[in-house]
Amino acid sequence: MHQLFSVASQRYGDWQVTESLGEGGQAHTFLVENVQRPGVICVLKRLKHVARLPRFEREVSVLRTSEHPNVLRILDADLTGSKPFFVAPFCENGSLDRLNVGNWALRQKLTFFREVSEGIAYAHSKGVVHRDVKPANIFVTDDLQPVVGDFGICYVEGGERHTLLDEAVGAARFMAPEVENGLEEEVSPASDVYSLGKLLHWMIGGRSVARERHREKAFDIYAKSPSPEMALVNELLDKLIVEEVGRRLKDGAAVVGEIEILEKRIKMNAHVLDSSVPQHCIYCGIGNYRPVVNIAQGGGATAVHNFGFNLVGAPVWLILACDHCANIQVFRPDLNGRGGANDENWRRFAGAPMS
Repeated sequence: MHQLFSVASQRYGDWQVTESLGEGGQAHTFLVENVQRPGVICVLKRLKHVARLPRFEREVSVLRTSEHPNVLRILDADLTGSKPFFVAPFCENGSLDRLNVGNWALRQKLTFFREVSEGIAYAHSKGVVHRDVKPANIFVTDDLQPVVGDFGICYVEGGERHTLLDEAVGAARFMAPEVENGLEEEVSPASDVYSLGKLLHWMIGGRSVARERHREKAFDIYAKSPSPEMALVNELLDKLIVEEVGRRLKDGAAVVGEIEILEKRIKMNAHVLDSSVPQHCIYCGIGNYRPVVNIAQGGGATAVHNFGFNLVGAPVWLILACDHCANIQVFRPDLNGRGGANDENWRRFAGAPMS
Protein backbone atom coordinates (compact mmCIF):
# COMPACT_ATOMS: atom_id res chain seq x y z
CA MET A 1 0.00 0.00 0.00
CA HIS A 2 2.87 2.34 0.79
CA GLN A 3 4.31 1.83 -2.72
CA LEU A 4 0.96 2.56 -4.35
CA PHE A 5 0.61 5.71 -2.28
CA SER A 6 4.11 6.94 -3.15
CA VAL A 7 3.48 6.49 -6.87
CA ALA A 8 0.07 8.13 -6.79
CA SER A 9 1.44 11.07 -4.81
CA GLN A 10 3.85 12.07 -7.56
CA ARG A 11 3.05 15.11 -9.65
CA TYR A 12 4.81 16.66 -12.66
CA GLY A 13 3.53 20.10 -13.50
CA ASP A 14 -0.18 19.75 -14.24
CA TRP A 15 0.09 15.95 -14.37
CA GLN A 16 -0.82 13.74 -11.45
CA VAL A 17 0.50 10.18 -11.51
CA THR A 18 -2.24 7.56 -11.14
CA GLU A 19 -0.37 4.37 -12.02
CA SER A 20 3.12 3.14 -12.85
CA LEU A 21 3.42 1.50 -16.27
CA GLY A 22 6.93 0.20 -15.71
CA GLU A 23 10.38 1.25 -16.76
CA GLY A 24 12.84 0.71 -19.58
CA GLY A 25 16.54 1.30 -19.94
CA GLN A 26 16.18 5.06 -20.18
CA ALA A 27 12.91 6.09 -18.57
CA HIS A 28 10.03 5.40 -16.22
CA THR A 29 6.51 5.61 -17.66
CA PHE A 30 3.37 6.51 -15.76
CA LEU A 31 -0.32 6.87 -16.40
CA VAL A 32 -1.21 10.46 -15.48
CA GLU A 33 -4.26 12.71 -15.25
CA ASN A 34 -4.33 16.43 -15.95
CA VAL A 35 -5.26 18.27 -12.76
CA GLN A 36 -6.57 21.25 -14.75
CA ARG A 37 -8.74 19.03 -16.93
CA PRO A 38 -9.89 16.04 -14.87
CA GLY A 39 -10.54 12.97 -16.99
CA VAL A 40 -7.75 13.67 -19.48
CA ILE A 41 -5.58 10.54 -19.16
CA CYS A 42 -2.16 10.44 -20.79
CA VAL A 43 1.24 8.77 -20.49
CA LEU A 44 4.21 10.50 -18.89
CA LYS A 45 7.74 9.38 -19.70
CA ARG A 46 10.35 10.48 -17.14
CA LEU A 47 14.08 10.27 -17.84
CA LYS A 48 16.03 8.05 -15.42
CA HIS A 49 19.60 9.20 -16.06
CA VAL A 50 20.66 12.81 -16.68
CA ALA A 51 23.52 11.50 -18.84
CA ARG A 52 20.86 10.55 -21.40
CA LEU A 53 19.36 14.02 -21.51
CA PRO A 54 20.68 14.95 -25.00
CA ARG A 55 19.02 11.86 -26.46
CA PHE A 56 15.83 12.57 -24.52
CA GLU A 57 15.84 16.15 -25.83
CA ARG A 58 16.23 14.85 -29.36
CA GLU A 59 13.22 12.53 -28.96
CA VAL A 60 11.10 15.41 -27.65
CA SER A 61 12.26 17.66 -30.47
CA VAL A 62 11.25 15.06 -33.08
CA LEU A 63 7.85 14.28 -31.55
CA ARG A 64 6.88 17.87 -30.78
CA THR A 65 6.63 18.58 -34.51
CA SER A 66 4.74 15.38 -35.35
CA GLU A 67 1.61 15.96 -37.37
CA HIS A 68 0.95 12.38 -38.44
CA PRO A 69 -1.75 10.16 -36.89
CA ASN A 70 0.61 7.18 -36.89
CA VAL A 71 3.45 8.92 -35.05
CA LEU A 72 3.36 9.69 -31.33
CA ARG A 73 2.97 13.39 -30.50
CA ILE A 74 4.08 15.39 -27.48
CA LEU A 75 1.40 17.19 -25.46
CA ASP A 76 3.62 18.67 -22.77
CA ALA A 77 7.26 18.51 -21.67
CA ASP A 78 9.72 19.90 -19.14
CA LEU A 79 13.38 19.22 -19.83
CA THR A 80 14.81 21.79 -17.43
CA GLY A 81 13.92 20.28 -14.06
CA SER A 82 15.71 17.60 -12.06
CA LYS A 83 13.32 14.98 -13.51
CA PRO A 84 12.91 15.73 -17.23
CA PHE A 85 9.68 14.38 -18.67
CA PHE A 86 7.26 14.55 -21.54
CA VAL A 87 3.58 13.68 -21.85
CA ALA A 88 1.94 11.91 -24.80
CA PRO A 89 -1.54 10.54 -25.57
CA PHE A 90 -2.42 7.23 -23.96
CA CYS A 91 -2.88 4.30 -26.34
CA GLU A 92 -5.45 2.08 -24.68
CA ASN A 93 -4.25 -1.21 -26.16
CA GLY A 94 -0.64 -0.75 -25.11
CA SER A 95 2.14 -1.93 -27.38
CA LEU A 96 1.76 -4.30 -30.31
CA ASP A 97 3.78 -7.07 -28.65
CA ARG A 98 1.03 -7.38 -26.02
CA LEU A 99 -1.75 -8.02 -28.56
CA ASN A 100 -2.73 -11.37 -30.03
CA VAL A 101 -2.35 -10.37 -33.67
CA GLY A 102 -2.47 -14.04 -34.64
CA ASN A 103 -6.26 -13.75 -34.56
CA TRP A 104 -6.28 -10.93 -37.11
CA ALA A 105 -7.14 -11.61 -40.73
CA LEU A 106 -4.30 -11.14 -43.23
CA ARG A 107 -5.86 -8.02 -44.73
CA GLN A 108 -6.19 -6.46 -41.27
CA LYS A 109 -2.52 -7.16 -40.62
CA LEU A 110 -1.52 -5.60 -43.93
CA THR A 111 -3.64 -2.51 -43.29
CA PHE A 112 -2.09 -2.12 -39.85
CA PHE A 113 1.40 -2.63 -41.27
CA ARG A 114 0.77 -0.07 -44.04
CA GLU A 115 -0.22 2.48 -41.41
CA VAL A 116 2.94 1.75 -39.41
CA SER A 117 4.94 2.23 -42.61
CA GLU A 118 3.14 5.51 -43.27
CA GLY A 119 4.29 6.72 -39.85
CA ILE A 120 7.88 5.69 -40.62
CA ALA A 121 7.62 7.30 -44.07
CA TYR A 122 6.55 10.54 -42.39
CA ALA A 123 9.58 10.40 -40.10
CA HIS A 124 11.84 9.79 -43.10
CA SER A 125 10.35 12.81 -44.87
CA LYS A 126 11.50 14.88 -41.87
CA GLY A 127 15.04 13.50 -42.00
CA VAL A 128 14.50 11.12 -39.08
CA VAL A 129 15.47 7.43 -39.01
CA HIS A 130 13.78 5.59 -36.12
CA ARG A 131 16.41 2.82 -35.72
CA ASP A 132 14.33 0.77 -33.28
CA VAL A 133 11.24 -0.41 -35.15
CA LYS A 134 9.88 -3.39 -33.25
CA PRO A 135 6.51 -4.55 -31.81
CA ALA A 136 7.21 -3.04 -28.37
CA ASN A 137 7.59 0.43 -29.93
CA ILE A 138 4.33 0.32 -31.89
CA PHE A 139 1.46 1.49 -29.70
CA VAL A 140 -2.17 0.68 -30.44
CA THR A 141 -5.21 2.88 -29.88
CA ASP A 142 -8.62 1.66 -28.75
CA ASP A 143 -9.72 1.40 -32.41
CA LEU A 144 -6.59 -0.62 -33.31
CA GLN A 145 -4.71 2.19 -35.06
CA PRO A 146 -0.91 2.00 -34.81
CA VAL A 147 1.17 4.81 -33.36
CA VAL A 148 4.94 4.65 -33.80
CA GLY A 149 6.67 5.75 -30.61
CA ASP A 150 9.95 5.57 -28.68
CA PHE A 151 12.25 7.64 -30.86
CA GLY A 152 14.87 7.54 -28.10
CA ILE A 153 17.65 6.25 -30.35
CA CYS A 154 16.51 7.89 -33.57
CA TYR A 155 18.97 9.43 -35.98
CA VAL A 156 18.29 12.96 -37.16
CA GLU A 157 19.93 13.95 -40.43
CA GLY A 158 22.39 16.74 -39.75
CA GLY A 159 21.91 16.50 -35.99
CA GLU A 160 24.42 15.85 -33.22
CA ARG A 161 25.55 12.31 -32.50
CA HIS A 162 24.40 10.77 -29.23
CA THR A 163 25.04 7.06 -29.79
CA LEU A 164 27.78 5.33 -27.82
CA LEU A 165 29.74 2.80 -29.82
CA ASP A 166 29.54 0.11 -27.16
CA GLU A 167 25.76 0.02 -26.77
CA ALA A 168 23.14 -1.91 -28.70
CA VAL A 169 21.08 0.05 -31.21
CA GLY A 170 17.68 -1.57 -31.58
CA ALA A 171 16.37 -5.07 -30.96
CA ALA A 172 18.76 -7.75 -32.20
CA ARG A 173 16.23 -9.63 -34.32
CA PHE A 174 14.73 -6.50 -35.85
CA MET A 175 17.73 -4.26 -36.53
CA ALA A 176 19.42 -3.99 -39.91
CA PRO A 177 22.84 -5.68 -40.15
CA GLU A 178 24.65 -2.48 -41.12
CA VAL A 179 23.74 -0.76 -37.83
CA GLU A 180 24.57 -3.61 -35.47
CA ASN A 181 27.85 -1.90 -34.56
CA GLY A 182 26.09 1.31 -33.48
CA LEU A 183 27.82 3.56 -36.01
CA GLU A 184 25.55 6.36 -37.16
CA GLU A 185 27.53 6.82 -40.37
CA GLU A 186 25.85 3.72 -41.78
CA VAL A 187 22.32 4.66 -40.77
CA SER A 188 19.81 5.41 -43.54
CA PRO A 189 16.05 5.12 -44.08
CA ALA A 190 16.79 1.69 -45.57
CA SER A 191 17.77 0.57 -42.06
CA ASP A 192 14.16 1.11 -40.97
CA VAL A 193 12.98 -0.70 -44.10
CA TYR A 194 14.79 -3.83 -42.98
CA SER A 195 13.19 -3.57 -39.53
CA LEU A 196 9.77 -3.06 -41.11
CA GLY A 197 10.28 -6.33 -42.98
CA LYS A 198 11.05 -8.10 -39.73
CA LEU A 199 7.96 -6.54 -38.16
CA LEU A 200 5.72 -7.75 -41.00
CA HIS A 201 7.18 -11.25 -40.82
CA TRP A 202 6.62 -11.28 -37.04
CA MET A 203 3.00 -10.15 -37.43
CA ILE A 204 2.21 -12.86 -39.96
CA GLY A 205 4.56 -15.66 -38.93
CA GLY A 206 4.09 -15.23 -35.19
CA ARG A 207 7.79 -15.32 -34.32
CA SER A 208 10.93 -13.27 -34.80
CA VAL A 209 13.72 -14.57 -36.98
CA ALA A 210 17.44 -13.86 -37.03
CA ARG A 211 18.88 -12.09 -40.05
CA GLU A 212 17.62 -13.06 -43.54
CA ARG A 213 16.19 -16.49 -42.65
CA HIS A 214 12.56 -15.76 -43.50
CA ARG A 215 12.65 -18.12 -46.50
CA GLU A 216 13.98 -21.09 -44.54
CA LYS A 217 11.35 -23.78 -44.12
CA ALA A 218 11.06 -23.33 -40.36
CA PHE A 219 10.26 -19.63 -40.75
CA ASP A 220 8.67 -19.44 -44.22
CA ILE A 221 5.12 -18.07 -43.90
CA TYR A 222 4.14 -19.77 -47.18
CA ALA A 223 5.38 -23.18 -45.96
CA LYS A 224 3.37 -22.70 -42.78
CA SER A 225 0.20 -21.57 -44.59
CA PRO A 226 0.40 -22.26 -48.36
CA SER A 227 -1.75 -19.79 -50.27
CA PRO A 228 -1.34 -17.33 -53.13
CA GLU A 229 -1.66 -14.49 -50.62
CA MET A 230 1.27 -15.72 -48.55
CA ALA A 231 3.35 -16.15 -51.70
CA LEU A 232 2.65 -12.51 -52.58
CA VAL A 233 3.61 -11.38 -49.06
CA ASN A 234 6.86 -13.30 -49.38
CA GLU A 235 7.64 -11.32 -52.52
CA LEU A 236 7.38 -8.13 -50.46
CA LEU A 237 9.51 -9.54 -47.63
CA ASP A 238 12.20 -10.31 -50.21
CA LYS A 239 12.41 -6.59 -50.92
CA LEU A 240 12.68 -5.63 -47.26
CA ILE A 241 14.70 -8.28 -45.42
CA VAL A 242 17.81 -7.98 -47.56
CA GLU A 243 21.36 -7.79 -46.26
CA GLU A 244 22.64 -5.50 -49.01
CA VAL A 245 21.33 -1.98 -48.42
CA GLY A 246 21.26 -1.16 -52.15
CA ARG A 247 18.92 -4.06 -52.89
CA ARG A 248 16.30 -3.04 -50.32
CA LEU A 249 13.46 -0.61 -50.85
CA LYS A 250 15.03 2.76 -50.10
CA ASP A 251 12.64 4.26 -47.52
CA GLY A 252 9.26 4.16 -45.82
CA ALA A 253 7.46 5.81 -48.74
CA ALA A 254 8.65 3.03 -51.06
CA VAL A 255 7.39 0.44 -48.57
CA VAL A 256 3.95 2.09 -48.46
CA GLY A 257 3.80 2.02 -52.25
CA GLU A 258 4.64 -1.67 -52.37
CA ILE A 259 2.05 -2.52 -49.70
CA GLU A 260 -0.64 -0.69 -51.66
CA ILE A 261 0.29 -2.77 -54.72
CA LEU A 262 0.25 -5.94 -52.60
CA GLU A 263 -3.19 -5.14 -51.19
CA LYS A 264 -4.49 -4.53 -54.71
CA ARG A 265 -3.01 -7.81 -55.99
CA ILE A 266 -4.54 -9.79 -53.13
CA LYS A 267 -7.93 -8.17 -53.71
CA MET A 268 -7.87 -9.10 -57.41
CA ASN A 269 -6.59 -12.65 -56.70
CA ALA A 270 -3.41 -11.98 -58.64
CA HIS A 271 -0.87 -14.70 -59.33
CA VAL A 272 2.70 -14.80 -58.13
CA LEU A 273 5.36 -15.43 -60.75
CA ASP A 274 6.72 -18.60 -59.20
CA SER A 275 6.15 -22.05 -60.66
CA SER A 276 6.48 -23.64 -57.21
CA VAL A 277 3.25 -21.88 -56.19
CA PRO A 278 -0.02 -23.41 -57.52
CA GLN A 279 -1.44 -21.22 -60.30
CA HIS A 280 -5.21 -21.40 -59.80
CA CYS A 281 -7.42 -21.06 -62.87
CA ILE A 282 -9.07 -17.65 -63.21
CA TYR A 283 -11.89 -19.13 -65.32
CA CYS A 284 -13.24 -22.21 -63.56
CA GLY A 285 -11.64 -21.54 -60.17
CA ILE A 286 -11.14 -25.27 -59.66
CA GLY A 287 -8.09 -26.40 -61.59
CA ASN A 288 -4.49 -25.26 -61.72
CA TYR A 289 -2.49 -24.13 -64.73
CA ARG A 290 0.17 -26.48 -66.08
CA PRO A 291 2.78 -25.67 -68.75
CA VAL A 292 2.01 -27.18 -72.15
CA VAL A 293 4.61 -25.22 -74.14
CA ASN A 294 7.73 -23.90 -72.45
CA ILE A 295 10.51 -22.62 -74.68
CA ALA A 296 12.57 -21.85 -71.59
CA GLN A 297 12.81 -25.62 -71.01
CA GLY A 298 13.51 -26.60 -74.59
CA GLY A 299 10.09 -26.60 -76.30
CA GLY A 300 9.91 -25.74 -80.00
CA ALA A 301 8.57 -22.40 -81.27
CA THR A 302 6.95 -24.15 -84.25
CA ALA A 303 4.72 -26.03 -81.84
CA VAL A 304 2.55 -22.96 -81.40
CA HIS A 305 2.63 -21.71 -85.04
CA ASN A 306 3.06 -18.17 -83.68
CA PHE A 307 -0.72 -17.73 -83.42
CA GLY A 308 -0.84 -16.00 -86.80
CA PHE A 309 1.69 -13.31 -85.85
CA ASN A 310 4.61 -12.41 -88.08
CA LEU A 311 7.37 -12.34 -85.49
CA VAL A 312 10.88 -11.00 -85.77
CA GLY A 313 13.72 -12.69 -83.93
CA ALA A 314 13.43 -15.71 -81.68
CA PRO A 315 10.20 -15.48 -79.64
CA VAL A 316 10.05 -17.05 -76.20
CA TRP A 317 6.79 -18.69 -75.18
CA LEU A 318 5.25 -20.05 -72.03
CA ILE A 319 1.75 -21.47 -72.48
CA LEU A 320 -0.25 -22.74 -69.53
CA ALA A 321 -3.48 -24.77 -69.63
CA CYS A 322 -5.90 -25.38 -66.78
CA ASP A 323 -5.96 -29.07 -65.84
CA HIS A 324 -9.73 -28.85 -65.24
CA CYS A 325 -11.29 -26.64 -67.92
CA ALA A 326 -8.35 -26.19 -70.35
CA ASN A 327 -8.40 -22.38 -70.13
CA ILE A 328 -5.20 -21.08 -71.72
CA GLN A 329 -2.76 -18.42 -70.52
CA VAL A 330 -0.07 -17.29 -72.97
CA PHE A 331 3.14 -15.44 -72.07
CA ARG A 332 5.81 -13.73 -74.20
CA PRO A 333 8.48 -12.78 -71.63
CA ASP A 334 10.79 -11.46 -74.34
CA LEU A 335 8.35 -8.55 -74.68
CA ASN A 336 8.11 -7.56 -71.01
CA GLY A 337 10.77 -4.84 -71.22
CA ARG A 338 12.58 -6.02 -68.08
CA GLY A 339 15.22 -8.29 -69.52
CA GLY A 340 12.92 -10.71 -71.30
CA ALA A 341 13.67 -14.38 -70.77
CA ASN A 342 16.57 -13.39 -68.52
CA ASP A 343 14.28 -11.60 -66.06
CA GLU A 344 14.53 -13.29 -62.65
CA ASN A 345 10.77 -13.36 -62.06
CA TRP A 346 10.14 -14.88 -65.46
CA ARG A 347 12.82 -17.54 -65.05
CA ARG A 348 11.38 -18.53 -61.67
CA PHE A 349 7.90 -18.70 -63.22
CA ALA A 350 9.04 -20.68 -66.25
CA GLY A 351 11.04 -23.08 -64.13
CA ALA A 352 14.24 -22.30 -66.03
CA PRO A 353 17.63 -22.69 -64.35
CA MET A 354 18.58 -19.53 -62.47
CA SER A 355 21.88 -17.99 -63.53
